[in-house]
Amino acid sequence: MKAINTSKFALAALAAALLACSGASAKVMEDTVATVNGEPVLRSEYTRFVGELTERYRATMPNFFEQKDADKQLSKQVLDEMISTLLVEQAARSAKVIVRDREVQDRLEKVRKTFAADENGRPLAEAQANANFEKELKKEALTLDELRARLTRQMTAEKYVQQTLQPKLVQPADSEIKKFYDKLMFVVKGATAPLAGMSEADAQEMQMMARQVRDMSAERVRVRHIFIKADEKAPLAEKNKALETAKDIKTHLDKGADFADLAKKHSQDAESAARGGDIGAVIKGMGLPAEFEKQAFALPVGQVGEPFATPLGYHILRVDEHRVAQSPQFDELREQLGQYLMNRQFKSELKKLVESLRAKASVVINEDKSKN
Repeated sequence: MKAINTSKFALAALAAALLACSGASAKVMEDTVATVNGEPVLRSEYTRFVGELTERYRATMPNFFEQKDADKQLSKQVLDEMISTLLVEQAARSAKVIVRDREVQDRLEKVRKTFAADENGRPLAEAQANANFEKELKKEALTLDELRARLTRQMTAEKYVQQTLQPKLVQPADSEIKKFYDKLMFVVKGATAPLAGMSEADAQEMQMMARQVRDMSAERVRVRHIFIKADEKAPLAEKNKALETAKDIKTHLDKGADFADLAKKHSQDAESAARGGDIGAVIKGMGLPAEFEKQAFALPVGQVGEPFATPLGYHILRVDEHRVAQSPQFDELREQLGQYLMNRQFKSELKKLVESLRAKASVVINEDKSKN
């Protein structure tokens, strides 16, 4: 079974986060919203981060903005995180943590690689990938040296946190992991009682993990299709022509033609056609057109179905694999859940570290300028 992804920071988002973040070396005369031990938190950065977080919340949690103080909460969250980040960076510098040039170069190459594919994950030519990377640098008014310096700062802070917190972390016992597994399984089945007493963030993470487990364990089929376009609002003659094309393809399949070859030649779903019609795993209840799901889960493995219509056109399906619903066992999830509990422990220790740094720091917030 695939691992549950509990990380909050995917590598694909790394480049955007780094390029969006301006360093403390920005213009001295620029307006500030706060100072941390005399080091400025720039208003331009603050405003940008508030905008980015607002967009992310509108996309993922639109109901959040029904609260009267939603904007105030977002602004406070951004400022708190910027102050915390700066405190950790300062502590890392004081501890004389060293990050080698080779480590920075490796991280830079990872950032570059996030520009090496299009939005659908398809690889881009090297020239186009480099152009995308340079375009993002220009957009953020950064030079390559400035980005490298920023990566050095970030990695120095990361290494400091790792060195400081690692000795405090304790591998969870099997009994603790099993207790968490049992709680998670209740949430997978729709129970809300296990979420009682959790912080809002922990409850959201638990619900996200439960959705992942449901998806992992749901009934699914691996499907290939050949698609002939025919919008439901198209003229009858156009739809009849598309149907005849689909029937002709089915005749060739019945005579032994290779499904993948015909999909590459005739299917008008370009993305799956390039893979011989393979659209991957289809999970029951994932929101596909009702007729598509009905056909996909009714066909025996290896059999080609008759052409059928959806609002987009006509499809011919072949099911390559059919897996029944299964309840994930503890042994299958033990490693991933143990890692999640370690991550949660790490976040708790990091919060304590930041709080201790802030308690000893001189933090001055410009109340007027921090209002967004």
